[in-house]
Amino acid sequence: MATDSRGLSVIVVSYNTRELLSGCLASIFSETPAEVVEVVVVDNHSTDGSAEMVTAEFPDVTLIRSETNDGFARAANRGVAASNAPWIVLLNPDTKVHDHALERLVEFARAHPQAGLTGGRTLRPDGLLDPGSCWGDITLWSLTCFALGLSTALAHSPTFDPESLGRWDRSSIKTVDIVSGCLLAASRDTWDGLGGFDERFFMYAEDADLALRARALGFHPAITPDATITHELGAASGSGATSRAMVLTGKTTLLTKHWSPARARLGVALLVAGVGLRGLGAQVGADALRHQVVLGGVEGAHLERLAGAVSTEMISMLAARLSRMPASATSSSLAPRPRNTPRASSTEASTYSSQSSKK
Repeated sequence: MATDSRGLSVIVVSYNTRELLSGCLASIFSETPAEVVEVVVVDNHSTDGSAEMVTAEFPDVTLIRSETNDGFARAANRGVAASNAPWIVLLNPDTKVHDHALERLVEFARAHPQAGLTGGRTLRPDGLLDPGSCWGDITLWSLTCFALGLSTALAHSPTFDPESLGRWDRSSIKTVDIVSGCLLAASRDTWDGLGGFDERFFMYAEDADLALRARALGFHPAITPDATITHELGAASGSGATSRAMVLTGKTTLLTKHWSPARARLGVALLVAGVGLRGLGAQVGADALRHQVVLGGVEGAHLERLAGAVSTEMISMLAARLSRMPASATSSSLAPRPRNTPRASSTEASTYSSQSSKK
């Protein structure tokens, strides 16, 4: 494929986010010169007029219409394949770009090739920090904390909520385990070498899988605060219950792929326990409301529906996945083979680690 004279290709995957997508695209072109950026929107069979809006309001955008909702990973791969620039930026449709964030992100990525995958700083619409631009690895300890409710009761604790990366406010350059797919940059060489996203992930955890594969090749994913966007968290992934179910499905796929069978079964069992605990808590809240105890103005009926969704549907889903997990198999057999992936040199990694520690 020929290289585009423009420096970066922005890939936006959208599903029924018409108004948010319009704001996102407007912010891209407002903050990024047209001669620098190529924008590709992959519409996952929206029914709210999203695709028609893109055609009418943003004629310079390359629009790909899917006949079905293929999920984020497959759609993102399709968008990247249709783009041409040497740098790729994945961007959620429920985001807005500020202060040339995309150019700043790519400038950082160019200056730190040993990162492989780079992300920025995300804020909520009210200006408060959205810590979801990056995450720590899922471990048996983090899953144990989830199962016991510690990651909720002691949220942002470095010890008991390690996946959140503690109270770090994302205002410094830092190497991280996982860069979120809501804002992620990579060179085309790196992306192609990694084979893009694993399409067995429908939505969620595909970015964690990508980061694990990149780190296995010697890269050190990183965050820069110089690239800042607003993220309307969860607006692109549906209702709370639906989003939680997809997160759990993604985590289960990730554990099955990267962990040994015995360790993965234990990990999924801890997910089941954590979901069950939260479902029980929601049911207790609903019971209290039936006895005229008001908890934050939330209706008892809503809590009952939440309890049912959490404790029944999610546990059933996780239990089904657990029952289908093989008793013996090697996790490496599930990993896609990278294609001529560039490796980060030990010198680059050492230099970057030194820079990060000074921030």
